[in-house]
Amino acid sequence: MNQEFYKKCKAFVISALASLRSRAEEKGQFDSSVAERSKAKDIQESMSGSTRLPYKVRTPIVIDAGSGTPVESPRIEFCFDPRHEVRADPRVQFMIRHSEDLKQLPEFSACLEVMRRDPTLAKYMDQPVGIMGLRVEYTAESYLFHLLRRQIRGEKDNFVFKQERFDENYIQLESFFYSSSVTYRVFAPLHNFSSDIDEIELRNGVLVRRITVEELDKLHHNSQLFFDAPYPTHVAEMPITAEKLFGKQMTERREDIEKTKINRLLTGMRLFKTGAIGFNIIEVIHIEDEFINVAVPCRDVEYKRFRGPIYTLTSGDINNFKEFWSRLRRLRPDRYDRLGDGLRLFVEGYDQDKPGDKLTKFMSGLEVIFLGGVKTKGIGRKLAGKASQFMCERAKEKEELRKLIRNLYDKRCGTLHVGRHHGKLYLPTEEDASQAEEMLRNAIKKFLSELETNQYPKIVSRIDRIPY
Repeated sequence: MNQEFYKKCKAFVISALASLRSRAEEKGQFDSSVAERSKAKDIQESMSGSTRLPYKVRTPIVIDAGSGTPVESPRIEFCFDPRHEVRADPRVQFMIRHSEDLKQLPEFSACLEVMRRDPTLAKYMDQPVGIMGLRVEYTAESYLFHLLRRQIRGEKDNFVFKQERFDENYIQLESFFYSSSVTYRVFAPLHNFSSDIDEIELRNGVLVRRITVEELDKLHHNSQLFFDAPYPTHVAEMPITAEKLFGKQMTERREDIEKTKINRLLTGMRLFKTGAIGFNIIEVIHIEDEFINVAVPCRDVEYKRFRGPIYTLTSGDINNFKEFWSRLRRLRPDRYDRLGDGLRLFVEGYDQDKPGDKLTKFMSGLEVIFLGGVKTKGIGRKLAGKASQFMCERAKEKEELRKLIRNLYDKRCGTLHVGRHHGKLYLPTEEDASQAEEMLRNAIKKFLSELETNQYPKIVSRIDRIPY
């Protein structure tokens, strides 16, 4: 700990609190008039629609028009409820009005002097700080007033110093100053997802959890994506660590690490079982402190609807899914050419809207895994023979899978040749795409299972030697 800076900051906070307390006592009306004016203003704005209205979430059972089956349909009901009022803390407002006077205190100048002398702290004085492509400029006084604001926010006592709270907030701030990276959390609302569990905790801080009312409110007001789509019930959440950068940002391309990591989790979920799960929005939350706002407040990803069966993860699936997720992270299939390319085509298949396009991607994934992507005569026959031998144990199962692959391969070729192949008309259906998806899923999972006990070159060599 920087003892000198700690002592100077503590002295400033104590002196500033004493000054604010003295001014509040002089006015003699701080608690009642300021708080009531703030409350009256918020009620007026809420009723006029200029602020976010609180709401309740209802999940009625309705009859699906297409299938005729009962389904849950979450809906938002907006209502005014005093328990959900959103207003600025009157004590913080009081501090802001007197901030210029507080900057005249000798303890404030002493803090600035320590920051100027310390090479690390000096980097934070009046220059942007953040991560690649995202930097925010703060003044030195912003950091000092942050410590003061955290002392008084939400307190009923008038500007009383609290040692334990100060120590906690100071440690957070100093940790941010002396860290070479920025760590924050992101979450993405999951569309077409259902679960009976409030929170599913995976390794390395990755969570799938139920969305809160406050998060739904923020998403509703920050994006138009939810006006014509069912409201999500769960989010995927995980930590992100990025290098901390200083100074004005030049032309720099920011790596989309949040989207990459969320997609990695969704790929694992899609491989585990079937279901048209996806996301459109990534929201960023900070770990260190809500004041240090150096990442994206909210980013919209390209909007798409996720049509297909609902992805359901129940309490009975959790242990198996955790085991599968751990294996996927440990084996890292993207390191291997055939398996990595097959996985990439599996993901791309999910992004397609038309059954024919999905079928093409999934069948191409099978080709890469079992034939190495080599284009030769009789691909359909060779693919069916090798895949059925690798994936099935019993003769009857092998024959059924062989026939299914031949049939789907002909439809895939028909898709590429405008519906015709060998003079026959082929029109792929949603069922065809689903069958191809399940085959590719099972092939990747079988390959992963083999990697637990065999080296990758041996597995590939065995596949290449399979007769067809």
